[in-house]
Amino acid sequence: MRKKLLWTLLVLFALIAGHGLWMPLPARFLTVGNTMGKADAIIVLSGDWNFERENGSIELYKKGAARRIIRVLEKENIPFEMLKKLLSTSATQKDLYLSYFESRGVNGEAVILGEEAATSTFDELKCARRLVQENHFGSVILVTSDYHMRRALITARWLFKGTGIKILHTTIYSKDFNPSKWWLHERSIKEVIIEYLSLFFYIFYHFMLGK
Repeated sequence: MRKKLLWTLLVLFALIAGHGLWMPLPARFLTVGNTMGKADAIIVLSGDWNFERENGSIELYKKGAARRIIRVLEKENIPFEMLKKLLSTSATQKDLYLSYFESRGVNGEAVILGEEAATSTFDELKCARRLVQENHFGSVILVTSDYHMRRALITARWLFKGTGIKILHTTIYSKDFNPSKWWLHERSIKEVIIEYLSLFFYIFYHFMLGK
């Protein structure tokens, strides 16, 4: 009994002492290294309150990485409401996002916003797939935040399989997310937990059950 207790204490001590080595692993798994290259279009995913993803896609566009930007609209859009209030306007979500891209040097004709509104990353990528196929694009660059990239990329590869469309990806590194110390910040903890719960749900509900 004493030996078991001693071993248990030793294991607990080792885990606590070496937490800096294993605690970052869950967050680091969510991040994915970039793939370089040019594509026909950029798919920028929603969910970023600071518009870092949009700004990252604009930077790629200006560098000539792609000639079009695809941004799917959302049914519940807190960033949009914030921007709408900031600009004191009654413009639609579609008009406001188009103005946002144009104000930062993107040709309005290069922006594809579509008509559907998505409620999840899965629905968003389904809408993006339709827009990609309608425009006969052969390759895309997926743009999203570091903590969101693993789930987004897995979902994109699942939805685009069999289409022949090449998927590249560029990570936007969030100022509020540090994989090495994610457990020390409330927002990072929420992001990690949400990503894993969502990933497990996608695997079971969408990939296995085909819903």
